[in-house]
Amino acid sequence: MKVHVLIPLLIATAAITLAGCNGTETTSPEPTPTSPPPTPSPTPTPSLAAGQAEVGDTVRLHYTGTLGNGTVFDTSQQAGREPLDLIVGSGSVISGFDQAVRGMSTGEIKTVTLSPEEAYPYDDSLVQEVSREQFEEGLELVVGGTVYDAYGRPYTIVAVTETTATLDGNHYLAGKSLTFEIELLGIVQKRTYASAPSMVIDTSKEYVATIETEKGNLVLELYAEEAPVTVNNFVFLARDGFFDGTTFYRVLPDFMAQAGDPTGTSSYSPGYTIPYEDSGHTHVQGALSMANRDDPNSGSCHFFITYVASHDLDGGYTVFGQLVEGMDVLESLTARDPSTGPSYQGDEIIRITIEET
Repeated sequence: MKVHVLIPLLIATAAITLAGCNGTETTSPEPTPTSPPPTPSPTPTPSLAAGQAEVGDTVRLHYTGTLGNGTVFDTSQQAGREPLDLIVGSGSVISGFDQAVRGMSTGEIKTVTLSPEEAYPYDDSLVQEVSREQFEEGLELVVGGTVYDAYGRPYTIVAVTETTATLDGNHYLAGKSLTFEIELLGIVQKRTYASAPSMVIDTSKEYVATIETEKGNLVLELYAEEAPVTVNNFVFLARDGFFDGTTFYRVLPDFMAQAGDPTGTSSYSPGYTIPYEDSGHTHVQGALSMANRDDPNSGSCHFFITYVASHDLDGGYTVFGQLVEGMDVLESLTARDPSTGPSYQGDEIIRITIEET
């Protein structure tokens, strides 16, 4: 081992460098050609989405860690430091911290105290007595100093005799209870999937989706037999909690209400697309349809519900369900056009539940 000068050890919650979302805009159909052209979108600037932190999400947060006596041992709010970007569930931070972030909502501030087992357990096997012969001759070993092994792992010198040095490889916070104040600033990027979901539905059964919103519930019959791939995709995402905490981010009165984008920008992609299906159903009032990127075979997670019959959309968007209850709730949703750069969020989808019979 080679002796180094004493340096502070970094806590496990070091910032993670990660690129932002580079998704392609996903749209529902534009209004009819006789409608005024949409307002051009302003130049996009990096922004954070509202929502709840889930495994696989990249979130941005501030944190301050304190010991039992109130001593601050680490904080992201120190001058010159940036907020922490964390991929939830990636194992890049201590387990208790990661668990505390899960389920937090944008703007929420949480204080949590972690036991040593949830933070840095103390491991007696990492304390070793090493012969001085393993160090370079003539080097002074000082209690409190730090040495590194061949793999770059740090050890603190905790005792020195004429013939040995006792080294402790535990983290300097090991064995202590740690308190963190965590503020979730927002979602940088929602989780993505490696491929479209495998079949999780039985097309011989009937499926009903209930979209719970701030304004009330929307109940939709799903066309599992007529549009199996699209319904399967929707059911999978709903059961996976993908839509929880997202919003109706594009609501155009007398046309349609669109949801399914965790960023609320129309630009998110879950990492895959699904093909168009001719379900045999048309865009009547209350039709549930799959949005796309001007290509019928580019559907993914974005969906819309029509306020009025819009048969000019038939053949370009997969109709995979029908609103059977809650038209009053649909009509009460807050109007919002993301292309105009609104300063407010759309109405929240609390969750989508699926009933199978």
